[in-house]
Amino acid sequence: MQERLAILIDLDFFLRRYRRHVRDALSTDASPEEIAHYYAGLIRKHVEGHRKYKNQSHTLYRVYIYDSPPLNKKMEHPKTRESIDLSKSATAQMRNHLHDNIRQMPMTALRLGTLDESGAHWTLKNRKRYNKFLRGEITVDQIDEEEYRIEVTQKQVDMKIGIDITWLSLKQLVDRIVLISGDSDFVPAAKLARKEGITFILDPLRQQVRPELSEHIDLLRTPNILDEGKLA
Repeated sequence: MQERLAILIDLDFFLRRYRRHVRDALSTDASPEEIAHYYAGLIRKHVEGHRKYKNQSHTLYRVYIYDSPPLNKKMEHPKTRESIDLSKSATAQMRNHLHDNIRQMPMTALRLGTLDESGAHWTLKNRKRYNKFLRGEITVDQIDEEEYRIEVTQKQVDMKIGIDITWLSLKQLVDRIVLISGDSDFVPAAKLARKEGITFILDPLRQQVRPELSEHIDLLRTPNILDEGKLA
């Protein structure tokens, strides 16, 4: 009898890690819908990579994907002072198209949290440039319009991940749980899953894992569906 497998994906983390690959794979004029479709294909490949990891075969119970709707507000650009409707941005359109793609995937549940819209703020894409600005080594006049990005915090996503891990474990619905994330907030739920006899697997998409996480997981692995260098 094949082991039952549940796969939980932190979508924001997944998109950030695969961003460089998608940028290299698609043309610069790819539409938000085309980009979303490509990401959806990567998700399906990654799920299948875990289901058949190294010629093993598991019965897929369900895929849970966690994200938040895109920002739905207007913000003034710090450089141009132009009012930008974020709900109409290419980023928001791509995210909405991707959510629609996910909703159509078999054996898949989309879990949406919220965004802390009141705490949304502008920052710089390049962390080194941002630190130079904070130290006064560069001025606002030396920062180009394209260097800015909006930073916003997701709410309820980690909580939903924890609840689902707990529910899957206590109900003994699966034998293995794969979590695709780089966060440490799942540790209490992972400890519970292991106490219930569940094999807990962390896939950090080849991101370095903090030492304190290692003792609370059973396996650490990422399917080799793409060249290692393609991950951000």
